[in-house]
Amino acid sequence: MKISATVALAVMACAEVAMAQCFPFDFDYDKEEAKAWIKDACKAEGGMFTGGFTPGQVKSMSPKSKHDYKRPNTLFEVENQNAEHSFDLGDEDCYNSLLSKIEECDAGGESESSGWRFR
Repeated sequence: MKISATVALAVMACAEVAMAQCFPFDFDYDKEEAKAWIKDACKAEGGMFTGGFTPGQVKSMSPKSKHDYKRPNTLFEVENQNAEHSFDLGDEDCYNSLLSKIEECDAGGESESSGWRFR
C-alpha cells in the first residue's frame, strides 16, 4: 500500500508541473511602467485581465510606452488553458504571475501554471 500511495503522490505532483521561460532576444523596456500596466490590468475595476475567462480564452493588451514612440509595443497575454470550463483568475495570481516575468527576465517571458498561461 505504501508503494501505491507514493506513486499516486508522484503522479499528482507531475500533473501540476509549471513551465517558465525567459525570452532570449534583446528588448529594452521600462520595467516600472510595465509593472503599472499589469497592476491596472489585473487589479483595477474593469481591468483587461479581470473577470471571467471562457474556455480557451486569451486576453491580451499591447500598451504603448510613453518613453519612446519608436519602440515596439509591449505585449501581455493571459490564457485560460481549460477547454471546457470558464474561470475567474484571482487578481493577485494574475499580477504576481506577470510580475515574475518582468522581474526575472530582461526581455520578458512566458509561464504556464495550473491551467493558465502568462506572457
